Amino acid sequence: MGLIGPGAFVPGLEESTLIFDAGHWILREAVQAVGRLATTMPAVKSMAINVSAKQFRNPCLVSVLRQAIKRWCIDPHRITLEITEFTESALIENVDDAQAVLTQVREMGVRIAIDDFGTGYSSLSYLARFRPDLLKLDKSFVDTIATDEMTIRSWKA
Repeated sequence: MGLIGPGAFVPGLEESTLIFDAGHWILREAVQAVGRLATTMPAVKSMAINVSAKQFRNPCLVSVLRQAIKRWCIDPHRITLEITEFTESALIENVDDAQAVLTQVREMGVRIAIDDFGTGYSSLSYLARFRPDLLKLDKSFVDTIATDEMTIRSWKA
């Protein structure tokens, strides 16, 4: 079949519990790669690692991340967790648990990014509550700003 993009297999992982095992493996491998890059390419300052909202809810995420950082002696500031599917209910349905995980991840020194913001139900109130370090706007949201005459006029006003 050749190379298969994540859109072809991630949904299947998400529907099963395999997303947790795969996600933890990817997280450990990515942290190890950060360590290798830190020694071989010091100009590379950080790496973003995508974590689905479903993975983010898994209570093991914090311990897997903490163990990987410790094992590979990584400066946690070199890591940014990018939470995908933020607009879906996975994080929003249990805000207190999500907040607890965010707090623990931040206390380690790892940065948080919200990926693809601007699609679906994207509430600014959640940004105020979760306070991500980075906000990545979805391309479809940005593309419409540049082409929508009404939006352009309202921004100029």
